[in-house]
Amino acid sequence: MLKKSLRLTKRNDFEQLKERGRMIGTPLLAVVMKKNGEEKNRFGVVVSKRISKKAVERNRIRRMVFEAIRKKKCQLKNEGTILVVLVKRAIIGQKCEKVEAEIGGIFERINEKDCIKTTDNL
Repeated sequence: MLKKSLRLTKRNDFEQLKERGRMIGTPLLAVVMKKNGEEKNRFGVVVSKRISKKAVERNRIRRMVFEAIRKKKCQLKNEGTILVVLVKRAIIGQKCEKVEAEIGGIFERINEKDCIKTTDNL
């Protein structure tokens, strides 16, 4: 699991990012991101009840995505970025390796395009 200092925990952070962030989508995940000027990157994961009605399954998916982020976060070159991963229904039944590859691909796309817009701090 990711350290608490690297996770987004406040509802207000998620809502502001939803309004002002930029989105990248893949078949399994969508990522909303924004620069905020802090020294380290912060991450959040959203698994809706639409994905699964069972809390056990949603929590398992959330842990799997956080673990993939923990392993791949060193690939992200942009410091001071806030990222929220929105999980899609296609992730159900996927292996951890597939999710890690998807997160790694998203981080590569972020580094290549430098597509994070700089805005005010949250």
